[in-house]
Amino acid sequence: LVTRLTDDQKYGMIEAIAHLIHRDYDAIVKDFVNLGFIPEGVNLEPILPVLAKVFDQALEGGGAKNINFQELASDLAQITFDYPFQIPPYFALIIRAIGVLEGIALVGDPDFAIVDEAYPYLAQ
Repeated sequence: LVTRLTDDQKYGMIEAIAHLIHRDYDAIVKDFVNLGFIPEGVNLEPILPVLAKVFDQALEGGGAKNINFQELASDLAQITFDYPFQIPPYFALIIRAIGVLEGIALVGDPDFAIVDEAYPYLAQ
């Protein structure tokens, strides 16, 4: 399975990661609208505290370096049942690939942090 990202999607994900690291959840919700997770025109107020809780849990115990992307994707998928929130197909493929690569790497190195390894590529 292959997906191609537009420049807007690439830069949008970089901005969302930066906002996540800084726990700027107001900005992340807006990023999610731009990235297609939340339809435009949806009232963001009820979604914000739910996403903040999911991201706070994901960032516990070491910050962004220790995020388990498969658990985060699962938590985000759960939100789709209660809120107008969707996982765009391009993002589902990316998370699946990251999850597989992360799992393989963790077998060889239990201290592997995918964020550390991905950062140079995100910065380009």
